[in-house]
Amino acid sequence: MLKKTELYIENKQVDLYGDEAFLLNFNIVDISDISAKASSYSKEVDIPATKENNQTFSHLFNVNSEGYFNPISKKTAEVFVDGVCVMKGYFKLNSITIIDNEYVTYHGVIYEDAVNFVQTL
Repeated sequence: MLKKTELYIENKQVDLYGDEAFLLNFNIVDISDISAKASSYSKEVDIPATKENNQTFSHLFNVNSEGYFNPISKKTAEVFVDGVCVMKGYFKLNSITIIDNEYVTYHGVIYEDAVNFVQTL
């Protein structure tokens, strides 16, 4: 049975390629080392350059007509699978595929916003 995957960047749902799921890596720290920090992340996520996504990405990441963008910008992100939030963190845009002067695909990674226990004290 296919799972429905949804990605929200800055609380705006972005279009994905059909029912394509992307891989998430979950890391667990050794509880005996309270200063350790483990952060989960996704494999690279490919996002289609739809009209809606182009508007969202040009606004959030300052993408211009030549394909340049702010490489240090990161935006809040949430991944839902079948309506359940499985990761909360931020999305970092890594690159854009451009063919014949048209955006084709945005490539990025989602990082969990893990805060280690010591930082919260």
